[in-house]
Amino acid sequence: MTKKIATLVLVPFFLAACQLTIKTKPTPNGGVFKSVDGGQNWVSKSAVPTVTGQPQLLNVYNVNFLQMDPTDNRTIYASFREKGLYVTYNSAESWLPLIVGQGEIIDMVIDPEAVCTLYAATVKNVLKSNDCGRRWRTVFLEKRRESVIRDIAIDSNTPSTLYIGLSTADKGEVFYSDDYGNSWQVLKSDLEKWGGVRRVYVNPKNTSIMYLALDNGFWRTADKGKTWEDLSPYFREAELKGGDLVVDLEFLPEEGDDVFIIASKVAKWIESDIQYDLSTISELPNQKSTQVFDSKRGVCKEASNLFVSMMRSLGIPARIVTGYAYTNSQEIINLVGSN
Repeated sequence: MTKKIATLVLVPFFLAACQLTIKTKPTPNGGVFKSVDGGQNWVSKSAVPTVTGQPQLLNVYNVNFLQMDPTDNRTIYASFREKGLYVTYNSAESWLPLIVGQGEIIDMVIDPEAVCTLYAATVKNVLKSNDCGRRWRTVFLEKRRESVIRDIAIDSNTPSTLYIGLSTADKGEVFYSDDYGNSWQVLKSDLEKWGGVRRVYVNPKNTSIMYLALDNGFWRTADKGKTWEDLSPYFREAELKGGDLVVDLEFLPEEGDDVFIIASKVAKWIESDIQYDLSTISELPNQKSTQVFDSKRGVCKEASNLFVSMMRSLGIPARIVTGYAYTNSQEIINLVGSN
């Protein structure tokens, strides 16, 4: 039976009108949750054994990330905010501390060729362990007061190469190491108007391809950072900044090509070449995708159907999700009508 692990993260909100201090016990609604029935039911799994026999519960802490050992799905690493990095060797039935007292662990990576080699990033340093987390040493230290580390990534084909993304005042920087973290160099730093680096993504099939999710942009390189392309214009119609839009990015393991670029180019072609035309509406629910492709005319849903058809013809999974959005904006009503 496949075991699935997920996190439930509580986001606190604060409303302040005057100073008032109330001491309350933390609410146990954070931590790690586990499902063994495909996500139908979830059980909290955040216990740490103690010498007293009474387990310490970490279910009052939010979880930054879960990272599974690539060779053993029973071994999972979890970063509990305000606590540190923990590991389970029994599919989350119990947890053991690996790093405590070093501040918040924002991310970690595992060497795919030597799974006991771990790299963990705090906001100011990168720690490395060669013995599955028993001992750690600092391999990168950020001394600038205004600079913080926000992500770490590893080249899965050449695990001696690592990347870290930083935010420095109002700009982002990317550092890299090609000797297992022993020394570091700047890869990209001319990102003043794009804000800090939120995430660094390395394509596992072609590690020359990388993406940077920034506070105000989204960038891509196909040559390990020698040249970069600004992909932010792909998001301009959505009126979203790159960092706001890209919460996470996954690569299809069976795809050798860059799926994001393929999908973006198809979407841009449909946007520029398919004319929005209400006259295509008939008694049929929708035109066939082949009709829209041939006539270069259609309405929103028909253009969406065409996009999905083209994606599927290329072997890229795609589907349509529809719904309703309410607006009282006269500008929108004038543009698309009252419906």
